[in-house]
Amino acid sequence: GDEFSGENIHVWEISSGKIKRSFNLEVLNGPPVVFCHGGESLLAGGKDGLLRLWDISSGKLIREYKAGISGEVSALVLTRDGNKMIAAYDYHDENKAGSVNTISVWDIDTGENMLSFNNSSYSTVALALTPDGNQLLSSDWGADSVKVWDIHSGTLIKSFPTGGTSAIAISAGGRYALFGGFMNFSLVELATGKEIRKISQGIRDWAQSIHFSPDGLYALIGDQVPQPKLWDLTSGKLIRTFGGYAGQTLTARIAQTGNLLMTAHGYSKSLSLWDYQNGIQLKTIKNDPGCLSTSASMSADGARIAFGGWDMAAENSYVSIWDTKNAKKTIQVHPAERSSLHPRSPVFTKDNQRIIWALGAEVIISDAQNGSEVKKFNLGHSNICQIMLDPTEKYVLTHDDLMNSTLMDLTTGDILETYPHARCTFSRDGEKLYALADISEKNAVLKEMDLSALKEKVLFRFGFHAMVRDGGNDMANYIEKILAGPNQDDLFFFDSFKKFIYQIDLKKAAITDTFKGHTDEITNIDTTPDGTFLCSSSHDGTTKFWDIETGEEAAQFISFSDGEWIVITPEGFFNASPNGAKYLNVRIGNHVYSIDHFYEKYFNPVYVASVLRGKVTQPASDIRQGVALPPRITIISPSNEAEFKNDEVEIIVSAEDTGGGIDEIRLFQNGKVIGEEIRGIGVVPAENKRVKSYTVTLVDGVNTFRAIGFSRDRTESNPAEITLTLLGPEKKISLHVLAVGINRYKNPALNLNYAEPDAREIADFFRQRGSGLFKHVQVTDVYNEQATKIELLSRLKALQDTNPQDAVLIYLAGHGENIDEQWYFIPYELVYPEREGEIRGKAISSDELSGLIKNITAQKVLVLIDACKSGAVLLAFRGFEDRKALSQLSRATGVHIVAASSKDQFATEVKELGHGVFTYTLLEGLSGKAVGKGEIITVRKLMGYIEEELPEVTKKYRQEAQYPVVDSNGMDFPLVKNK
Repeated sequence: GDEFSGENIHVWEISSGKIKRSFNLEVLNGPPVVFCHGGESLLAGGKDGLLRLWDISSGKLIREYKAGISGEVSALVLTRDGNKMIAAYDYHDENKAGSVNTISVWDIDTGENMLSFNNSSYSTVALALTPDGNQLLSSDWGADSVKVWDIHSGTLIKSFPTGGTSAIAISAGGRYALFGGFMNFSLVELATGKEIRKISQGIRDWAQSIHFSPDGLYALIGDQVPQPKLWDLTSGKLIRTFGGYAGQTLTARIAQTGNLLMTAHGYSKSLSLWDYQNGIQLKTIKNDPGCLSTSASMSADGARIAFGGWDMAAENSYVSIWDTKNAKKTIQVHPAERSSLHPRSPVFTKDNQRIIWALGAEVIISDAQNGSEVKKFNLGHSNICQIMLDPTEKYVLTHDDLMNSTLMDLTTGDILETYPHARCTFSRDGEKLYALADISEKNAVLKEMDLSALKEKVLFRFGFHAMVRDGGNDMANYIEKILAGPNQDDLFFFDSFKKFIYQIDLKKAAITDTFKGHTDEITNIDTTPDGTFLCSSSHDGTTKFWDIETGEEAAQFISFSDGEWIVITPEGFFNASPNGAKYLNVRIGNHVYSIDHFYEKYFNPVYVASVLRGKVTQPASDIRQGVALPPRITIISPSNEAEFKNDEVEIIVSAEDTGGGIDEIRLFQNGKVIGEEIRGIGVVPAENKRVKSYTVTLVDGVNTFRAIGFSRDRTESNPAEITLTLLGPEKKISLHVLAVGINRYKNPALNLNYAEPDAREIADFFRQRGSGLFKHVQVTDVYNEQATKIELLSRLKALQDTNPQDAVLIYLAGHGENIDEQWYFIPYELVYPEREGEIRGKAISSDELSGLIKNITAQKVLVLIDACKSGAVLLAFRGFEDRKALSQLSRATGVHIVAASSKDQFATEVKELGHGVFTYTLLEGLSGKAVGKGEIITVRKLMGYIEEELPEVTKKYRQEAQYPVVDSNGMDFPLVKNK
């Protein structure tokens, strides 16, 4: 059901993705709808009190069911045999106080109203039938109980106190019911009314829907946040959240210095901080649990952020101030008196000493250091929803929820001007105020005020009719903000209903451009300090950057609730966290693939960063032009969940061409790719098919196998997966460490200071600490003159003799180089790294590393790379080229990659550390800082520590943040136990 559309019930054909039929019910709200007659017809309840039965194939109305009352059908349910329906009606009786709620039972085929009975004075929001069809459960909006009725007589049998229930589900066996209310769900035994379990973790709002699994062990729960959750009802644990995105983006703000972007999300109550020029999410800041975020802002220098929110436990409003560097709350500001109003639009002064915010009709100025109230002004009108501070900090603009804009003197609190039905903004130089005023359905006037003289003039009048929706709505309700552009001759405003942004050219006295692309209401707009981009946030969960000169979308930023993220251009090129691309989908015909499946072709941090820095080049391809379909992959044998006593098993994988050809088949065991060179493989050609046979060695317990295929254009298929279990005694696990450090090169100009001592420190660490978790620790270290290409390849090949259950750690410290998206490790004997031909012939490429790592039998592999570049001027995007090559190495092999991705060598800046910054951070994490005392340091915990701490350490010693490549595609495994 669509809240605004006239034709507001759509029936979709799942196989084709097409709308099969649309039904015009002429109601305001999406009505209750159910399929009946085996899916051949549709029952819908309307606001007019009628139930309608439609034939889906023809679209004809079969029957109307009229209960003889005027009211709205608020809930609807069918009996299991499909012969009867039970409808709840909510209507107002003029002779009685309040509403009257009635429940009626109907025979669907005859249209007979078999039974009606009054429920309560509250609107029924949910109905559920027991499996035997004898009892009906109902919950009412505003009531604190769920009622149980005899469906044959309409007699009330009993009721359960619940504290407010908006959704009900009954298990298939009829023993249990789930009652969903505000931010919690209760599992109840129906016979006794005993509450078995209460679920509240991760629930953000009122329950919308609940479904039991057929066996009654799990529940799929949906609230008003578009992220359904799957719960294990036995343990009460949240198993999985579907959807992933962090929720509606409440606002996006750009710091006036540096390149920091803040996006605030409503449902997850979090802020994401981005390096927008490089297209990287830096960190996520979560607001306090139990607090509802209503607004957010950032200081001009990006050093501090402010959450405006509502403490649900204390039932009080507040503004919390956070330090962006360490993501910690520094102070919480409360109004002088307890308030149930939500604080809005906190704004920092330029010196960060004051914060100005709105609470109802009041403008409050608070000390941003200690939270004390400095002064407040009551404007005496409706709730203020937006505050703007002029660049000179002499004036404040307020906008209220009735579309009034007020100009106030910040020092005295005097109201200087009020604009009804208007949105206003200050010019960038602070000399003028612009007011888009007298906004009506079709017209508006643009006024300009000289702030030094407080004199006003009309610039021009214009009509909306040519650019906005067709009449019927007051434009004033949907223009949320007007903003001065970096160019003094530009203004921007947005229509939140139509999801468009408009540009006004003051010289031309006209609207000159329209920015289109958001799919839900826009919540805020901002511009980059250099004037290149317009930034917009939306309830669709995205933050978009628009090229102001061309009006085209440059890129969009999306955060996900688990901390993952993606930045993607319209052509499909993206940069993402290790798992961020999995949440964004591409539909090709009836086939759906995550953008992650186009990784090899479209993962391109260099291109994304160049776009966001305004250095646009012609893209090599465009995903919107279509791609060839990848093959369909099937694991023919063995069967899923099979058990084995012998550890050697043959796995047969089939790839069927669906139009894009078959370029490669790849099989992963526990996340690690199986190297073809050491496996028995047979390729059996067939019509449009390829079949591969792999002989694999199982590890103890459960083994997960995932097979994928690639089309000719390297589009990755959806995976085929099975799990196999090896029964038998547990095998001992060994750790194999290869540490390489090159300080002295054949060409002395390439010599480094820290590569050799860093490698020795890593080797010594695992010699001393590795035996605590592993039966045997074998450390091989190679330094300086020994580290030739032949020797390094030999040492890497020797790791093929490991066992599947073993762990391998490879550490490489020295020089690195990047050519044509290939990353190279520079060995001792390479003399001229500036010559591409010498690098290609004498260095070790990421392709060579990939092939060697694939053939390592051990399934737990961690690769650590501290490859620096010293004494040369590098391209601005060198680190991003390294990132792409190393991330692709991780994906191709199914191993963990952690790399410094640095642009130069750290010399005197970190002399006091005695290490390169990357390895210093790595050793700090291994020594215990990655986990608590007594805990096991695993690969993923170590990676998280490095990702979080390395930028901070490098900023401390270099004033330039260094962001590592952290790419995890293998199975997590322990490295050391913290003492």
